[in-house]
Amino acid sequence: MRFRMYGFDKNDESIFSRFKKEGIDAVVWVKNDEAMKKAEDTGLSYYICMGAFGSSDEKEFCINVNGKAVSWFSSGCPNRPEIQKRCLDKAEELARLPHLKGIIIDGARFSSPASGDSIEAFLTCLCPYCVSKMERLGMNTEGIKTSLTAIYRLLKYGEEFSISDHIDNLKEWLRFRRITVTEFLKAYVKRIKAQNPNLETGIYIFTPSLSDLVGQSYEDLSSYFDFFSPMIYRHFKHPSGPACLDHEISAILGYGEGKNEDAKNTIRETFIRLTGVDYFGFGTRESLKEEGLPPETVGAETKKAADRSCGRRVIPIILLDDDRLERSLGQISNLVDEIDFYVYDKTVFDKAIAVLKKFS
Repeated sequence: MRFRMYGFDKNDESIFSRFKKEGIDAVVWVKNDEAMKKAEDTGLSYYICMGAFGSSDEKEFCINVNGKAVSWFSSGCPNRPEIQKRCLDKAEELARLPHLKGIIIDGARFSSPASGDSIEAFLTCLCPYCVSKMERLGMNTEGIKTSLTAIYRLLKYGEEFSISDHIDNLKEWLRFRRITVTEFLKAYVKRIKAQNPNLETGIYIFTPSLSDLVGQSYEDLSSYFDFFSPMIYRHFKHPSGPACLDHEISAILGYGEGKNEDAKNTIRETFIRLTGVDYFGFGTRESLKEEGLPPETVGAETKKAADRSCGRRVIPIILLDDDRLERSLGQISNLVDEIDFYVYDKTVFDKAIAVLKKFS
């Protein structure tokens, strides 16, 4: 088993040597010329992690069902030309760097249930660029708008909602997200490979149980990326956790809070019809907060990713600070040959070394 580490202590001159000694083969971080050279000299591979659709400009934000601009994960609309251009130009610039093994993109998606301050960010985007693209694709734009508004009122207020009336439009909305993300990432990888065909391209991708909600298709993207790194964070012990499996499921469960049983059942069934996943079967919000998901979930999601990756390498990224780390690793050790850890912390790393050695 080979290991990667997301992050390092830039003030520790010996950190890469220690990584090498303790069985870490690669490090992931932002552009850092000195660290990239030092990693190469130490025998470590260096991967740059770059964001996709970052923006702090309200003019670039997604538009929700109420016509309001909303930010998610410090990002804007994936269909905005200026956002896409910034990302593609940045990828091309990074691809020309020496001492680099590969580039991993993060946040290459639409908003998820836990990505914004409220449900308003999730049910997007209806900006002019997205609406125009829906129309070019021959989609029922007005039907999608109507159904997004209807499910918003169900999830927000518990209002009556007919699954049969809206499910097809909502599936089209998810298909629109998938088309957008796939088209962009195809262009993204092409720009990188044009600069350096030997550079590895990877993606920090939502786990298979969540990826359909944000437009990330393992099957589509397997034609372009060298590897997938599904973010399988079973128990992220912080108030905010976009992309973390426990936080995302908790956000979906939260849609049912304060609703009557009919509304809760409708919410549950709608998500099942959209994704094939029963999010209400993972536990309660309280149990997710206290215990997270069981280590077996890490194994189940890794297997799903391997099954959907069409032969591409799967390198799951899991939490280093996992109080059941050995059991989590045991669930995936026979499924993959490389694991990424989020995130480096000296105290946590020191405690984890003994566990890592059992699997290295």
